[in-house]
Amino acid sequence: MKPRTLTKSLPFKGMALTAAIIASLGFGNVHASTEDLDGDGIPNVSDPDVDGDGILNGQDHNVDGGRCVSGPFAGKHVGDFLQNGSISELDIDADGLPDDADAEVDIDGDGKADDSKG
Repeated sequence: MKPRTLTKSLPFKGMALTAAIIASLGFGNVHASTEDLDGDGIPNVSDPDVDGDGILNGQDHNVDGGRCVSGPFAGKHVGDFLQNGSISELDIDADGLPDDADAEVDIDGDGKADDSKG
């Protein structure tokens, strides 16, 4: 089996090798777990403000799209312009679960169960 390569460098020196090993073994979607939309060094899956717009994920109507207020993309729009309720937003937190799946309880990836899921 040919090892997969990561398309994005990781923020911490030792993580690149670990992620490459995990990817080569075929465990999960390493790329999704290392994506960093706003470039702040915190992967989207644990970033409390994925798009760096100064609005925490739980209150952001467009979690994956906004104008960064700090970091390497300050002043620039990152992500998309789609509201989270848009039909085009199928997996906002890139965890591999469609946002409407029964198993998806944290649609925005903020670590809290979403009220809309019951």
